[in-house]
Amino acid sequence: MREAWRLLTGRTWTLLCAAPFLVSLGGCAFFYQDPDTVLVRKPGAYFYSPPVAVERAAREYWEYATLAALAYPQETIDKTECATSNIAIPDLAAKERDVASLSTGEVATLAQKRFSAIYTALVALGWRSWQDFPAPDLFDRMKALDLYVDVWERKTRERTIVVVAFKGTDFWSWQDWNSNLRWFTRLIPGNVDQYDEVVDDFSPAFLAAFKSHIPPDEQQRTVIFAAGHSLGGGLAQQFAYALPLDVPPDPPGPRLPRLSQVYAFDPSPVTGYYSVAEDVRDANEKGAKGAPPGLPIGRILEKGEILSYLRYLVSIVYFPSAEDPAIRGVRFNLFPSVSPITSHSIDELACKLYEKATTGAAPEHFDRASGRRRGML
Repeated sequence: MREAWRLLTGRTWTLLCAAPFLVSLGGCAFFYQDPDTVLVRKPGAYFYSPPVAVERAAREYWEYATLAALAYPQETIDKTECATSNIAIPDLAAKERDVASLSTGEVATLAQKRFSAIYTALVALGWRSWQDFPAPDLFDRMKALDLYVDVWERKTRERTIVVVAFKGTDFWSWQDWNSNLRWFTRLIPGNVDQYDEVVDDFSPAFLAAFKSHIPPDEQQRTVIFAAGHSLGGGLAQQFAYALPLDVPPDPPGPRLPRLSQVYAFDPSPVTGYYSVAEDVRDANEKGAKGAPPGLPIGRILEKGEILSYLRYLVSIVYFPSAEDPAIRGVRFNLFPSVSPITSHSIDELACKLYEKATTGAAPEHFDRASGRRRGML
């Protein structure tokens, strides 16, 4: 134990001393970034690659940033104009429930009356939420811990995408801070937080719900993503590590898929990694079908947001891995601010990504698997 501590502290001091040198090697990109560019740090790389135009990245991320924003209960989200509506589809009139069947003019009218533009774009692209999940008893247990999760689904002829989106921190929620400070609060006997709930109750319940929502013949053509902002970004990563190993059906057949992607926006450095059973974590880190370089995790941030400084300090000791999982860093500078708290807004980030992705064009879905964009269904 003493030897392990000496090795850890020795490595830490070495990297701390080297940090200014590493920053200097990063050049101006560490301090300056053109708002029309995005910086990408590939898995296992120490530095960002040369900047690229922001539009393609915005097309990939706007949907998942929006789903992460909508995971916040209506009363706690920022009142950014394009991301404030969170009206459930069953609350609409009968004809309005199937938005995909409406004409373009009807969708526009509905948007003005009932939805914000960004939410309407999601629905028009075919996204639907699971209205019956979580079940009431699970929902009550989660709500007691201030854990809110939405599950969304988008079907095409080729495949189904399921996105599990986790709410982030409400500043006034002591339960959220209990989870944010998990490195310390988990030492309190009997303390239970949102990370515990994700492992113990939510993940097994999701596995059962997946089987009921997705027909057996479609399950192997379904990909599962996780998304979240701030605390939700940490929970999304833990969920990806913690998805239970599915028992093969009778007669034996393929297990249900592992997660194919995590979209963690301005994420917490707390991921609950070591709170997951090692055999489960190891299987999930390899990602869907065990394809190298393993589970892709995107840590997407706005430059200068408050948690980026804490993640930087943590990365000195635990640098993002190159494989199993493959952790990619993506940095935008879409709404420059001197305030790290202002830069942490998921609503602002989602709206700016939407604006960049749809400049002069209708909203489109970006198919990451094929690298092609698909329009409205």
